Amino acid sequence: MKKDFTYTPAWNLFLLTLGAVIFTIGVNAVVVHQSFITGGLYGTGLLLYYKTGWLSPGIWFLIFNLPLFLVGWFFISRRFFLYSLYAVIVISLASEFIHLDFKIHHQLYAAICGGIICGAGNGIIFRSLGSGGG
Repeated sequence: MKKDFTYTPAWNLFLLTLGAVIFTIGVNAVVVHQSFITGGLYGTGLLLYYKTGWLSPGIWFLIFNLPLFLVGWFFISRRFFLYSLYAVIVISLASEFIHLDFKIHHQLYAAICGGIICGAGNGIIFRSLGSGGG
């Protein structure tokens, strides 16, 4: 008898963790070294980090998501809220501890590679029942 793991908490946490780590690898190994900016609140955190040097992009991302989580607590399901909170925490922690450089020096190649890696990470996150934050 085959068991369907599609909507189990363990499977969703696995997808959220894998996607968050892949997204962070894309950002820290490619995007940051070209001073690119991703979309969403992580991109806003990158922009503030580039302009001010205060805090890391992962910490900015966590700070910017706090107001969204307050709204989400009241207007979105608890399961979605908790999965999304987990993913934001994993992205923030992974961005603090994963430091890679794929040494892609050509900006066009870096944009393509960064887009593929970050997009794959976000795609995996969206296959779960949560999100990667704002």
